[in-house]
Amino acid sequence: MKWSEEISVSCHDTDINGIVRPSPILRYMQEAANLQLHNLGPSNEYLRENGMAFILARADMRLYKPLYAYDKIIAQSWACDSNLTSFYRCGRVLKDGETAADLVSVWALLDIKTRRFKRASEIKPNFETDEMLRPDFHIRMPRDIKFASAGERRISYSDVDLNRHMNNTNYPDMLCDYIDDMSGKRPVSITINFLSEAAIGETVRVNIAKSGSIYYFRTEKQNGAIGIDAILELTQI
Repeated sequence: MKWSEEISVSCHDTDINGIVRPSPILRYMQEAANLQLHNLGPSNEYLRENGMAFILARADMRLYKPLYAYDKIIAQSWACDSNLTSFYRCGRVLKDGETAADLVSVWALLDIKTRRFKRASEIKPNFETDEMLRPDFHIRMPRDIKFASAGERRISYSDVDLNRHMNNTNYPDMLCDYIDDMSGKRPVSITINFLSEAAIGETVRVNIAKSGSIYYFRTEKQNGAIGIDAILELTQI
């Protein structure tokens, strides 16, 4: 079952090129997902009251055409068949009836107290599943990749949500922050593997490598743990 929301794009979501940044696009689809859970259950509030939270493990977003301020769009989200401890969810942004962006994501349901993951069989959403857009997607870093340090980032108030960790929708814009010049360029695909959360007050090191129009990222926490692995592809506008 697909949940759809009509959205009027805000001018505050646009970048130096006048097109919508990747983080707001991800946010549109995530908000459609949140509203489906909020209205049909189990809501994020219900899960939190019962000591559980959904954690994003992997996301693959494709951006087919740019969006602009005041565009009228439809954001969709739907759950797909789950497997063991993996909860699959897809999303789509429609503009003038055509797909402007889509998303495949994998989530885990965490028991906050024990830090163990719940099995999909332990919780039943109050809606039916729908088709999977891309059944197989993974981070595939080149074996000989050589990262260079692009700097450090302190996780602060504007990065985090109620869980006090950097919200997953903020990551795409953060990655673009470490590209020298985004003038005349836009992302066409972003794939992120979330390995460990970045908490408020933490400082992470951002490492980057480049091959043509493709950028590879890896963040490292102060304890040496990897935060995310990501691949971002750009195209000329």
